Amino acid sequence: MPAVSVYAGANFVLGDNPFYRGDPTVSPRVMVATQSRLTPRFVLISNIAYDRLGSDFPEWNYTVSLSHAFRDPKWSVFVENQGIKSDRYSDALLRGGVAHLLGENMQVDMNLGASFKNTPSRIFATMGFSYRVDMHRDKVKAIEDQKAGENGGPINKNAMKKKKKEKIKVPVQRISIWGLPKNNYGN
Repeated sequence: MPAVSVYAGANFVLGDNPFYRGDPTVSPRVMVATQSRLTPRFVLISNIAYDRLGSDFPEWNYTVSLSHAFRDPKWSVFVENQGIKSDRYSDALLRGGVAHLLGENMQVDMNLGASFKNTPSRIFATMGFSYRVDMHRDKVKAIEDQKAGENGGPINKNAMKKKKKEKIKVPVQRISIWGLPKNNYGN
């Protein structure tokens, strides 16, 4: 079951911008975003946006991203496809990159990408930094009232490391030459 969110915002065209001639100074945009955890390490994200509402060139935009966390969950890789459809500009872009959590609320990422079309073709590299403003505060609970796994906290380096399986010792039943079973102690 994916997590679903809805976003509403606005585009602002300030001054005499040659790329958006005739667009209103303010045009709204809306988006639906989903996130699905496929496995403990794979996450699928999708965004579908309708942009520049009320302008002469409204734009549909989608992004689908698949990310994979490594055993050290502060590192992850991703592959992403973005599509843009408008009478002014249309394109399909493919990106791949790596992200690293610097702290609980800070992340840096790098990616390389290219477009599928050749009128003109695009090849690009980007670096990004993001900071999460986390104003959520959990209510303080007495330790006796807490359940396992609800404590949160920072991500440890080995949090995603596979646990070694314990070998289960099964008693061996031996048969004596007389056909009577012997126990494990040789009696």
